[in-house]
Amino acid sequence: MVDKEELRIFLQTNTPKTTGVSHVQEYVTPYADAVQDYLEDESLDGAEEIYEAAVSWIWVSDTILNGQPDAWLTPTEFLKDTPHFDSNPIPGKIVSDCSEQANTLASLLIGSGEYNESTARVAIGERKFSGINGGHAWVEVYEDGKWYPVDAVVGPRYDADTSEVVYCDNYEDIDFYYFREEDYSVTEVWYYYNNEYFIDVASKTGNAPDNWNSISSSY
Repeated sequence: MVDKEELRIFLQTNTPKTTGVSHVQEYVTPYADAVQDYLEDESLDGAEEIYEAAVSWIWVSDTILNGQPDAWLTPTEFLKDTPHFDSNPIPGKIVSDCSEQANTLASLLIGSGEYNESTARVAIGERKFSGINGGHAWVEVYEDGKWYPVDAVVGPRYDADTSEVVYCDNYEDIDFYYFREEDYSVTEVWYYYNNEYFIDVASKTGNAPDNWNSISSSY
């Protein structure tokens, strides 16, 4: 993912603006037909099963999939269309990068009724990967007065250098609750949002409820 300023410019340029809704919020669609169909077709029952399905999605860079450094897709495009993209290096599989995976996971968690707009949000910021800070998107859920990270991209990723799908070493150990105990290496948060609420963390502006002012203790 690009840095914060590049992301802001990209979204302003490429996202259709709905009155009263921030640009990023256009990409969380819990009640879209494709989201509801995916829940039903995959027989997903509960947050743990939703997360298990999400970590089966394969990370593919925007450069490979969309021919540009950053290109956001809606959950409908991600779930229904990416398996059939000519640029998809793993035809038939749901693929894209962290923004699509986070927005779609949040949509599924809210759309299933497991969480609601007050208790599930997407976070965008910087996270440390292998000692290097980079832009990233992930999901957080609110339980017992605390926010917990839930990251879909701990699953398989496409390595363009080897043209193979690879997995992280501890992939099988990561479940829906993993980052409640393990450190989640976030260095900066830019925005929290879903289809109903938004907050700019730096300026503290937005319409989010009070519990959204809390930062995850896993950082």
